This record gives sequence, structure tokens and C-alpha cells, in this order.
Amino acid sequence: MSEKHKIYIIHGILGGSYEFGFLRKSLKKEGFVSEIFTYRSRKERILKVGEKLYEQIKKENLTEVSFITHSLGGLILRAMLLFSKEDLDFPKIRSVVMIAPPNQGTKSGNFMYKYTFFQWLLGVNLRDVKNDENSLAKKLPLMFSAEVGIIAGIRGNKYGYNPFIGSDNDGEIRPEETKLGTEKDFVTVKSSHVTILQNKKTIQLTIQFLKTGSFNNNTQQKK
Repeated sequence: MSEKHKIYIIHGILGGSYEFGFLRKSLKKEGFVSEIFTYRSRKERILKVGEKLYEQIKKENLTEVSFITHSLGGLILRAMLLFSKEDLDFPKIRSVVMIAPPNQGTKSGNFMYKYTFFQWLLGVNLRDVKNDENSLAKKLPLMFSAEVGIIAGIRGNKYGYNPFIGSDNDGEIRPEETKLGTEKDFVTVKSSHVTILQNKKTIQLTIQFLKTGSFNNNTQQKK
């Protein structure tokens, strides 16, 4: 892979670099250069972190960037677009893989926001993953200029891992809540929200999309 191309990995609420060991090892094996972008998910607001991500990328001499996001990390990336979209010198965004992103807000976010304990545990960004019309998740820019693949977790039945949020789900997010409407490809894997990053199928699909722009095994590698 080109030395001018880097993959930024963005974690979710309460996440960190410890979650991505298997994924980064697989990326390195395939020749990709990756970096984990960290932030204080309980303390720093989405828009501010998006700006910090933009500023960090601008400091590097890159021609192309790709992104792998987990959960809230998808909203961080979309927030970054507020700062990068008018910057003609910003590196081209080649590929994006969003893993279990709350792109439409979440029913579980509505439930948890009612309780002080969850507001304390999950921090300042919990209100932004609610699924009402005022949710920041529904107001952030979409991704039109990059190839986006979305991976959602399911259990494979009508109850999912959390029977209280309706339909199949990963314990926190339902598949329909992950979609942007502009994604190039979408796929589900049988995994919970917490374990999906360690799931071998998730890692396989992520690398497949980065190489080909599709989750289909029969798609030829991009040049």
C-alpha cells in the first residue's frame, strides 16, 4: 500500500486501543498502515473530537485516508466532515468501514438517557445517540464522496441480544439504525456490540471492503 495512505481507526464510547489488536495485526499483514485515534469519550463532545481528528490528519503528509470506526466512532468521522468538506487540500477519503455505527440514533439511547446512572457511565455524548429528530446523529453530514461499507451485529432471531429494543440487534443497536442511506455495501454478522471487533468475520469483511470496495468475496481488488 502507498506510504501516502493511512487508515485511521476510531473507537466508540468507553473504547480504546485495546479493542483493536486482532484487527490491526490483520491490517498490517495485508500491508496497510493504521493508527488509532483516541479521545475521552465520556468527556469530549462529538463535534470537538471531529475537529481534533481533522486537525490531526492535516498535520500528516497524506494523499489518501481511510477509516474504520466502531459505534460512536462513526459519528466522530461524520463530525470531521464539517471541517474537511470545504478543505480542498484535505486528503482524499478512499474507503470507510463503519462497524455498528448509530447513524440514525438508537432506541437504546432513548432508554438509557432517562437514567442518571447511564448518563454518568456513558458521558456527555449519550444524548447525541438518541433517535429523536433533535439527535445529532441525524444531523451530521452524510458520506457521499467515499466508498462506505457498514457492518451491523445481530443475533439471528427476532429478539436480538436485547429484547427490549425491538427486532434483531447487537444488544445496543438495531441493523436499521446503522444505515446512512449512502453506503455502498451493508452486511450483518452474528455478534454482540461488545464482541464484534474481535469477531473473525468482522475482520475478514473489513479487509475485504478496504481492498475491493465490497463485502463480496468475488469482487476484484481495487488498483
